[in-house]
Amino acid sequence: MTLHTPQLRRLWQDAQSRPEWATTKFWEYIFNHNAFSGRQWVVSSQQPPTYDDGDLRRVDLVVEQIDDSANVATLLFMEAKRANVTRDEVQQVEYQAFTACCANLYSTQRPAIWAMTCVGSRTRLWAFKYGADYLTPFFPSSDGLSAIDEYVEFSVKGAEIIGALDFIQKNPAPPNSVFEHPSSPRPRPILPPHWHDAEVAHVAAPGASESAQTLSPGSWTAQAEAQGSYLYAAQCTALVVMEKLGDSRLRCSLLNGTLIDTVSERWMPCGILGDSGDILGGFSYLGHSGTQYYTWTLEPKRQE
Repeated sequence: MTLHTPQLRRLWQDAQSRPEWATTKFWEYIFNHNAFSGRQWVVSSQQPPTYDDGDLRRVDLVVEQIDDSANVATLLFMEAKRANVTRDEVQQVEYQAFTACCANLYSTQRPAIWAMTCVGSRTRLWAFKYGADYLTPFFPSSDGLSAIDEYVEFSVKGAEIIGALDFIQKNPAPPNSVFEHPSSPRPRPILPPHWHDAEVAHVAAPGASESAQTLSPGSWTAQAEAQGSYLYAAQCTALVVMEKLGDSRLRCSLLNGTLIDTVSERWMPCGILGDSGDILGGFSYLGHSGTQYYTWTLEPKRQE
């Protein structure tokens, strides 16, 4: 696909030399005029990855589908960087897209979602599923990670990019065939201000697709110690389970007595590094504000 209109050519030129906003503007124009022009598609900039009111993170572009029954579902997250980037910046933008996927799947309990990362007018498409270690390359499907050479240029491969986006439209949930290609190894980049990745421990950790009802904390201790995927008690907030509110909620208490109601299925087994230096089995819970809580048992405290 050539840059066939004056508008597209101007936006493409800006995306070659101007800051990140020019990259976002270029791809937003393509989304609205070439890829997602139907009435069911909503393309929005600077949106949180979840519908939680306290979520301060903002994704550069979010594509949502609203069906005729007014049901809303996120189709794709797009994160952008300027054209002239370092490898560390490519790694960061890919990790931001990954954490947006984790946040959405944790919030909605959906099994999989699409993502897109853009560097100027070059792009790469990804899929992510619950329990995977990291993003799986979709287009192109090569193995490189955080490598600008793996990104395809719109002015050269525009038709193929639009074709890949058309496939995503027709398959809102990434099919299993996409995940036959192994996911990439997860990096550890520095995140921007106001951005956290607390959901990663719940969604992308070993056994994340299991629920707190089917995994014991003891089975997580050895895994957490071997892989370094554990929480630091000193950096989290302790909760004590006080009572069960039916089958779906647990009423918990902070150490100062403040009560918090939690959703049972969002508690996940994890390893916790305590003050003693030992990793012990417990359970973690991510609040809507991004606060990470933990407790040693989900059994209610006995009233004395």
